[in-house]
Amino acid sequence: SVLNELSQQLLIATDNRASLRDATVLIPESWQTDSLTCSVPSPVGTISVPFDAHIQVAGSHPVFGSKPWTQQSQGCGRPGDFIQFGAELLKGSSNDTVYTHAARLLVAEWARFRWGVFDESGHDKDLLYPMTFLDPLTGDMTPNKCFYESRIYGFCNAEDHIPEAPTKQNAQCKGLSVLDIINSSQDFKDYRIPFNKTLTAIEPSIQFLKRAPPRIIVLVENSAVMNLQR
Repeated sequence: SVLNELSQQLLIATDNRASLRDATVLIPESWQTDSLTCSVPSPVGTISVPFDAHIQVAGSHPVFGSKPWTQQSQGCGRPGDFIQFGAELLKGSSNDTVYTHAARLLVAEWARFRWGVFDESGHDKDLLYPMTFLDPLTGDMTPNKCFYESRIYGFCNAEDHIPEAPTKQNAQCKGLSVLDIINSSQDFKDYRIPFNKTLTAIEPSIQFLKRAPPRIIVLVENSAVMNLQR
């Protein structure tokens, strides 16, 4: 599943320090989980207390389309509000390639949501964060992105990071790299989660829930005062 792949990709990106342990999935009330075409394990539990989902599956976004994006309102090093992506991201196929692609996109957004980091790359036709910039150290036009020279996956560290680059990460986090911010978080600060080269991602325990039907309570007063008012 995408959550299993997300756990594996998160483990790689954090140098074997973190993966998902468990997840709760709130499915629509209209889903018939006893149907032969439904792959959700049955029976499904119910929940009556509303909660704010960390990751929301919604319709297509007018700017991001079906790609994941994160709403961040608290600044650098602070948790985001939520992650959202369009359902189309998961449609079309259930093979490993689709899951891996979706999981890699979600890892980047999870870092923004969980640890308060920002985009390390420029964007086409973006005046604030352009695709290229004039490197003040070399005087050359340089691609505005982080280079992972020593690894395929992961986050920019102090060696890969260019603090002079016009990126949202530099603007919000005063030139510090993404990995600097992640390592200073409560999850990793003071080696609370030690590095372990042999750690392997376990499949997260996934619980499926539906919102419980609303309870309607009718109160009828039968008292002497009410009887006099008839």
